[in-house]
Amino acid sequence: MVEYINIIADCCKRVLNLKEARLSNSYFYRSLTLCIIDAVFSIRAKYETTMNTVERYCNYFDLKRYRTNRQSLPEIYEQQSVSDFLRSISEHADFLAGNVFKNRQRTSARNGILKSEAVLRFASVLKNYDVNYFQDIHKILSSNSFEKAIKAIPGQRSGISLKYFFMLAGSDDLIKPDMHIINFLKEAFQKKGIDRPISLEDAQVLLSGASDILRIEYTHLSPRLLDNTLWSYQRKQKKPDHAYGKGMPVIQNLNYTKRMPDKGDIFKGKVVDLCRHDTQGFRQRDIWFYKHDVNFRRRYEYPSRDHRIVLIDTEGHRYELNFSKPEYDDKICLGTPGRLKPWYQRKGFSDGQVNPDTWIFFEYTGVENGFHIFTQNERDRFLKKISEEHAMKTLPTWAGRSQFKYSGSVSQGTKITFGSGFSVTIKADQYSDLLSHFKGKTVDIGTIFTNPPRGSLGEWLQQNVTKTAIASYIGPILIYEKYAVKIGGSQIKFI
Repeated sequence: MVEYINIIADCCKRVLNLKEARLSNSYFYRSLTLCIIDAVFSIRAKYETTMNTVERYCNYFDLKRYRTNRQSLPEIYEQQSVSDFLRSISEHADFLAGNVFKNRQRTSARNGILKSEAVLRFASVLKNYDVNYFQDIHKILSSNSFEKAIKAIPGQRSGISLKYFFMLAGSDDLIKPDMHIINFLKEAFQKKGIDRPISLEDAQVLLSGASDILRIEYTHLSPRLLDNTLWSYQRKQKKPDHAYGKGMPVIQNLNYTKRMPDKGDIFKGKVVDLCRHDTQGFRQRDIWFYKHDVNFRRRYEYPSRDHRIVLIDTEGHRYELNFSKPEYDDKICLGTPGRLKPWYQRKGFSDGQVNPDTWIFFEYTGVENGFHIFTQNERDRFLKKISEEHAMKTLPTWAGRSQFKYSGSVSQGTKITFGSGFSVTIKADQYSDLLSHFKGKTVDIGTIFTNPPRGSLGEWLQQNVTKTAIASYIGPILIYEKYAVKIGGSQIKFI
């Protein structure tokens, strides 16, 4: 999956204006009720139609559509509550569709219900969980029963509307995997010669992973913002019927060429014994460079005889070499072998003999003819590190009524994912401060959302890390990694 994520990240960087990326107004509604309407009506509908529906609703009830300050949630008194919405609609869904929304779309053409009915049912579920305002969203973040109740509404089984609702309500870590997004991902892979289906889960993993990579350069980026930017880009593209099926969007201006590899492509090389020594007694050797990439086995015109290559090792040393004879369909000789002698010696290769099964790897930098060069051990360590970074552990919450996932560790920092895609990142130094503060103590866990007990873990986290109640996740992580033990049902003892 790492190679696929790199493809998507590279494609996004090429075609999207990520530096200027900003969320659209829809992500800054003034009331939670507008998030419900947008989320339900946007499925299998034109964007303009959905926006018109939201606008007609606001006009009918004389509501302001967007908040004035994007940096904070609107005050409760500025919002229409979910309960007020349900009370104001005394008539049935048919009246709402015909007179308020003026939109009679159904959740599906077959056995679907009016989307206005789905909006009412969605709002009713929120009311049952005492969610009326943006400030109440935390009540349903870890609730599997809430998610199940929403998906039971006809037309909501896929969960796309639910994800989009949470995005509109403020979740930066979710995406809305509609056809614009799915088609972009498929097309990016097709440009690489890869034909694979994209599930809703795949889309979330791919864009979340791509966002993590791109955030190094574009620090404001999040999966939600990447999704919104990508979706806006797709809407502007021409959609020729003959491209990949009727209505399949085509990514423009990828500057794709078969002559050169794409950034991140991996190639193998095999060290071969030249059966002679230089004047210092070094056993001379050369490298067969195999002309298909490791992951997808695509062929390129580069390299061929008389081409040059610049190799960059893990310490940043550069080696310029020439490709020479012999050359075959599947491989070519990497010439000027003496120039790599310092690299062999730095990496611990034997001066006096050549192992016939020595493999090395080249990764294209994306810049001219530059490649990173790795030994087998270096590549194995790199892949292990990537695997560990992306590995997610699943743990029960403190009370054991639901589960959450996290990556990383207490010593390195963690990213915790909970509920329907919400997440929070805890840095290593924050864990260090926490462990120093509570060392040897037994305290209350403090999992309640408001006013956790004085001196509890929950109180410390809300004062020093985040106002979001995360003690029910941090406690199990500390216990799992042997920094603490659970005492009874409500206390945690730090080691």
